[in-house]
Amino acid sequence: TELEKAGVDVIDVSLGRLSGDIVSVSPGPEQPEGTLVSLAQAVKSAVNVPVIAVGRFRTPAVAEEVLAQGRADMIAIGRQLIADPYWPEKATAGRSEDINPCISCNSCFETGVTGLGLKCSVNPASGREAEFAITPAPQPKKVMVVGGGPAGMEAARVAARRGHNVTLYEKQGALGGQLIPAAVPPHKYELASLKRYLAGQLEKNGVTVRTGIEVTAELIEKEKPDAVLLA
Repeated sequence: TELEKAGVDVIDVSLGRLSGDIVSVSPGPEQPEGTLVSLAQAVKSAVNVPVIAVGRFRTPAVAEEVLAQGRADMIAIGRQLIADPYWPEKATAGRSEDINPCISCNSCFETGVTGLGLKCSVNPASGREAEFAITPAPQPKKVMVVGGGPAGMEAARVAARRGHNVTLYEKQGALGGQLIPAAVPPHKYELASLKRYLAGQLEKNGVTVRTGIEVTAELIEKEKPDAVLLA
């Protein structure tokens, strides 16, 4: 209320450092989305100026729910914009399935404070957008991607977006690779959302997916791709 009296137009309610039962630094996957909403709600009940809620907002649905409940007037996101800078645009267009999901691993935070540059576990272009800009290929090629884990799916996605004719081969019966067992331990469930996102992007970008097929030299000779990516 003193801030409101002093003429503050909007209040962004956050925490300098989390402690106790909540993990330090930024909330991880062991915490629910909208971790700090209760703090914003408490401030909102005492002031008349708009209040911003923060704290691990990954999906538009959760952010919209908080606003609809009147617990805050605005939502701020940080790490999710590093994972996908087009989050607001995709949310506005109703394309939640196209949002590259933040997995709340705090890799961006750790590398940022140590001066190693901005890095993101799910967005390799983060901090290097100009270098990794996806541009149309001068000559579309027939591309074979071997391996349906996260690296193979991302390689296939980018190649297809550049205009190449891409086929991805995975010898197992499903896509995901190490993301499948990695999503099983406690607090690792969000890795499954990364798998769903990547698999969905393959379909949307026209990548041909062939599971249950092990790539051999004979298969490569038969298919005669212009390029082979071993992932």
